[in-house]
Amino acid sequence: MNWFRENPFWSAFIAIAGGALLVAAGLLWWTKGSYEDAMAKYRESAAEQTRLESGNPYPSAANVGKMKTYLENYKASLDKLKAELKTRMLTEAPLAPNEFQMRLRQAILRNRERNWPAVLPDCFGRSQPCEVSLAANASGIR
Repeated sequence: MNWFRENPFWSAFIAIAGGALLVAAGLLWWTKGSYEDAMAKYRESAAEQTRLESGNPYPSAANVGKMKTYLENYKASLDKLKAELKTRMLTEAPLAPNEFQMRLRQAILRNRERNWPAVLPDCFGRSQPCEVSLAANASGIR
């Protein structure tokens, strides 16, 4: 004990070095535990990768047959649904372009009778494009 009292510098140095040694030992112990956990995880991942690389990437014949059966059943049920939907659809004869325009014009006129807010120009429905100014069109809107 006398030596520590006689040499305060060396005693402080030894105390600091001892504390640092204890801290370093604790950090090494903590790092070793983390390293072991990481290595275990790495070995597990490497084993899984090796297993996946060595396996057959193609499906077995039984799985292919099962998937073909599922596909055929799906196709049959889809065709059945299409047939059922065809029976419920409304059939409508194809319209000529002028007949479509006539029906459209009639529908617009029916809407106009219900106080439709837009006013159509007089040249609406003709085969030639109509020239309408913006001022005339703006005054026609109710």
